[in-house]
Amino acid sequence: MIRGLREIIEAKDAESAARDIWIASLRATNQIQAEQLVTLAARVEELERQQGRDSGNSGKPPSPDPIYTKKTKARAQDRSLPER
Repeated sequence: MIRGLREIIEAKDAESAARDIWIASLRATNQIQAEQLVTLAARVEELERQQGRDSGNSGKPPSPDPIYTKKTKARAQDRSLPER
């Protein structure tokens, strides 16, 4: 009977050790993903900031500005003017 209890205890100890290793692995993965999240969030913020730039708010000449932006602005202004 005592031998059977010792075997059960040893089996539970082995399960507990395996579970501790698994938890440590998950924590390490979580830490890596948290660091990646911070890096990617900063990258998204930078890309969004760059996307909003054109010749009016950067040091670039107007030639690299997208053509569709200029047409869209011109059309919006035409519509806002009263008809004569």
